[in-house]
Amino acid sequence: MIEEAVSIQGLVREHPQARPILERFGIDPDEQTTLAVVASESGVSIGHLIAALDEIIDAPAAGDDVPGDWSGVSPKALIDYIEGRHHTYMKRELSRLERLLERVMQTHRRRHGKMLGALRAVFASFKTEIEE
Repeated sequence: MIEEAVSIQGLVREHPQARPILERFGIDPDEQTTLAVVASESGVSIGHLIAALDEIIDAPAAGDDVPGDWSGVSPKALIDYIEGRHHTYMKRELSRLERLLERVMQTHRRRHGKMLGALRAVFASFKTEIEE
């Protein structure tokens, strides 16, 4: 069980899968304080937050149900696995990644605008392909 006194950065370092949960609750995963402090300051129920974090952290690792030998798997089963596991994950994460890309663009546009513009174009193409 996650403790209220855990540092946000330590939590994310030890459990990277906690990052999207924190963001869902409106908490910056790079915050330099404890879970209890940031929950109190943002008006988030510490109980709900800890329950959500515990649920994702205690979940089986992604890949526990992966066949050890893919050579015996039918093409349809392989396609279903890729779409169900990876495409579903990407569809869920695209909006978060887009927000992060925009934050990087705003911060570093002056020095790296050309490169970041190219990255944004690649991301937009990728996002379109995944969403289709």
